[in-house]
Amino acid sequence: TTDGDHMRSARSLYEEVGRDTSMSTPVRLRALTNAGNTYDIVGRYLDALHRYDLVLALDPSFGMALGNRGLALGYSAPFMRQHKPVVVREAAQYLDAAIANRESVVAEGGPAAYQEFEKFRARIHSPRSEAIDAPSTAPWSEPYLDWCRRSELFLHVSHRCLKEDTPSLDPVFFERVTTHVDEPG
Repeated sequence: TTDGDHMRSARSLYEEVGRDTSMSTPVRLRALTNAGNTYDIVGRYLDALHRYDLVLALDPSFGMALGNRGLALGYSAPFMRQHKPVVVREAAQYLDAAIANRESVVAEGGPAAYQEFEKFRARIHSPRSEAIDAPSTAPWSEPYLDWCRRSELFLHVSHRCLKEDTPSLDPVFFERVTTHVDEPG
């Protein structure tokens, strides 16, 4: 059994607990956040962001999901080419929301997590934000593209960034991806 096997097993259990509506909301929040962390730690930011979004749908003020979402956006921003400024701004907004919710962050992740959010936010050169921008709900003229956008089917870390005239709707670019040949898919 490898570390990867243990990680996949833990992820599966976290997601199972997160989906279990018979569990208390705090337990589900922790489980889904940890599921996101298992993706985040290996650079699977789209998967991590999806889990953090599930947490925030249950509790929009859950500090660890806010901060971890901000970190994931910040780490993925260099791969976003022309979308980088918007993704960085959104990362700052989520980090600001987590920092403003210090009690929640410290209660779940401890002082070190709060300090990590502050440290990463300090590297982003933009003013403190008031609130997280809501994505546009105005329909697009092309029905299929509008359905894809509403269903969040585009491989994009920030659906708030997408506009109907955006030239590339799936802009996750990779300069280089490496893996060992003997690693399972």
